Formats: sequence, C-alpha cells, structure tokens
Amino acid sequence: MNVENEILIRLMLPVFFLLSLFSCASFITKPEEKLLMEKENNVYILKKDIDIESKKLKKGDEVRIIIKTGRDWLKVYAYPAGVEKLKAQRYLLVYLFEDEFFNKQFNFELFNEKFNAVAGLKDETAPHDKKILKQKKK
Repeated sequence: MNVENEILIRLMLPVFFLLSLFSCASFITKPEEKLLMEKENNVYILKKDIDIESKKLKKGDEVRIIIKTGRDWLKVYAYPAGVEKLKAQRYLLVYLFEDEFFNKQFNFELFNEKFNAVAGLKDETAPHDKKILKQKKK
C-alpha cells in the first residue's frame, strides 16, 4: 500500500464513523418530540395507585409529567403537582420501546392509550373521578 492510500484510509475512517452516528435516528421525530414535550405543561390526575419501592402516589393525586426519549425508547415520569420540578421525587408511569410500535415508528395513538390508562388530563377527568377528588378535599 502506498502512503497516499494509507492517508486517505485514515482520513475516511472518522467520516464513516460520524455518518454512522447520524444515520441512527430516533424513532421519534423532532416534531413529535416537541408535541410530547408540550404535554409537560399540563396537570394530570392519576387513574391508579403508583407504588415504587414503598414510595407512593395515589389514585386521584394531581401530578405533572416529565417525558424522556432515547433512540429506541420513551419514558414518562410523574411527580406531585405541588412540588418543584427539580426537587421532586419522580415515578415511572410509562416505559415504551420502539419494538412496541408498528414498523418501529412512533404513534401518538398507542402512546395516548398507554398513558391514558395511568393518568388523565385534569380538566378532562370523568365525573366519577371528580367526585373522588371532592371527597379527598373534605
């Protein structure tokens, strides 16, 4: 091998490495991720108890959420609505992998189905849930 070919190969290796990094895109597009992050601005009501390592959030509690995404996963964490975001204990509500979505493409319908099984938007809670909330306040 001559010196010119060896130099060319050494220069091309970092380029191929960088290209491979950029080709591994997330299964969630940037516009979808932006819409997901907007959900963090709302207050939600838990539809069931969350018990993680003896720390609990109870059905009917008001919570806010934090959504984290990776190349092939999505996590939704909840924390009590009355606690500052940075100081709050977080509880994992939903953990989804790209394999759970058709063709490994993010789908809001499936996400909403999984999320709505655990929590609902505060202003859209069912009348039955509102009765539970009123009883808790007494």
